[in-house]
Parts: sequence; C-alpha cells; structure tokens
Amino acid sequence: MKEINTLHKFNNIEGYDIFYFEEYIPRSHGSNPRTFDKQIMNLKDYTNNEEWKVRNQEKAEKFFIDRIMRVDLSDFDLICRIPRSKVKKHQSHIGNIATRVSQLTEKHIATDYLVRFKDVGEAHTTGVRSYDNSINSIKIKDENLVKGKFILLLDDVTTSGNSMKACIDILQKSGAKKVVGLAMGKTRGEM
Repeated sequence: MKEINTLHKFNNIEGYDIFYFEEYIPRSHGSNPRTFDKQIMNLKDYTNNEEWKVRNQEKAEKFFIDRIMRVDLSDFDLICRIPRSKVKKHQSHIGNIATRVSQLTEKHIATDYLVRFKDVGEAHTTGVRSYDNSINSIKIKDENLVKGKFILLLDDVTTSGNSMKACIDILQKSGAKKVVGLAMGKTRGEM
C-alpha cells in the first residue's frame, strides 16, 4: 500500500500486514489533544449529546475518508471492517467510512461479511485484547464472498493488533487471497 503521507507498519506482528496512520494518545482527551486524537475520539460513542455526536462524528469520518483516499487502493477487491463488540449494535463509524470509501473507489463494500455472533466486552473498558476473544466471537457470513479476493480490512484503533489478526485469519481461512489491515490509529505505548 502506498500513500502520499506515511503509513506505519505494525512491526511487532510477524506474518501480518497491518498498518496505521498515526499513534493515538487516548489520555490526551481533555488536555489539549492533537487534531488526530480528537478525530479518533469523535469516532467513538462517548457522549450522550446527539447534536455534538452528529456534527463531530461526520467531521471525523470525513477526516479519515480523506486520508484513506490518499492510499493506493487499486489492488483491493473488497473493503471490509472489523465488527463491533456487541452483536446487535448499529453499524460503527468505521463501517460508515468503509462504505463511503467503497463508493468513492467503486470497490465492493463488505461491511457485513464479518459478523459478531457473541458479545464481547469493549477492549478499551475491559482491557481484554486477546486473539481468542475475537476468533471465538466473529465468523464469516459466507465464505464464497471472499474466495480469491484481495481485502482491505479497516478498524478505528488497534492496540495489540489481536482483533485485526483474528479477522485476517478468519478471512484467509475462508479463502481470501490476501488481507491487509488498516487502522486509523495505533494506541501509543501499547504493545
């Protein structure tokens, strides 16, 4: 993957192609956070103020869509996303981003190809970031949809890379030719 700005490779994960745009500093929230950190926080559902959510989450989605559109996506067949932690939770903002990037690039949208079939705790609240937690709670909707495909897998933030690894493994075991992970941010100081 090539980008005008630099993509960073998640270096401590052997055998996986996982990239991110910048390090994310969650503790900066409330203490003069950087623009990038604000945009990550705006993707999250941390407030009950609906007006604020709509205004700021749309800005954050646009911010990350613009960054993704600077990446050479020509080799990819599908754009997929990591499912949310709860089975019945509405589509995430990373799902909205994946949908819009698919429309702009005319790539097939695959936001519902990976399905969470068992609720898990949100990693930022439980601290549980195990590979097994993801591999045992996510399945592929239909293996035929991914066979022989080159897939871009999106997530908002990666900390350990375990959810990304699990989803890459699920997609590749289902016949995907190649899966590349792209997180908007990587939590600084973790793993």
